[in-house]
Amino acid sequence: MSQIKAFKQTQTVLLTVLNFFFSFFYYKNYASIIHFFFHYSHEQNALRVGTAYGIEALVRLTNSTATADLSTPDGERVQGNAAEALVNATRNDSHENAERVRSCGVRPIVLMCTSTNLVVQRAAPLVLGNIAQNDAIRSEVGSNGGIDALFLLAGLDDEVVQSNSAYALGNLAWTASNQERIG
Repeated sequence: MSQIKAFKQTQTVLLTVLNFFFSFFYYKNYASIIHFFFHYSHEQNALRVGTAYGIEALVRLTNSTATADLSTPDGERVQGNAAEALVNATRNDSHENAERVRSCGVRPIVLMCTSTNLVVQRAAPLVLGNIAQNDAIRSEVGSNGGIDALFLLAGLDDEVVQSNSAYALGNLAWTASNQERIG
């Protein structure tokens, strides 16, 4: 699927789910719209975004070539907003949305931990911690380098990043194979 077609599909899905006329004019990217929307009616909207393939779109946004160039403010903002929207979409222990992240592969979420963008560094461990509430996903995160990535983040100077990494490591430690990786 071409990037333009994927973008148009994402645009249609998100605008249908959100149904916010003023949000389109106020916010400059779709991840911001999702992030804004979650603050008003979270649980049901998170499930709606998942059902409308919004999780897959957000995972793509965090790792697409369009956001890879973080030397531009737009690339940083899109990646940060997509990461924060993923935190919101996964925070209610919704196994449906966690499974959607898993179907995209947990590797893109683990790779978010290597970002130099502070917003993404703060969000990535929360996403990993949220999806690690699901038993089936815990070992998959560990086997895809999630624990090593979280230890790297925990070593940064930002206390929020450190705290969020501890949260994720705590959830991942409920699986024996991850306990061995954690040490």
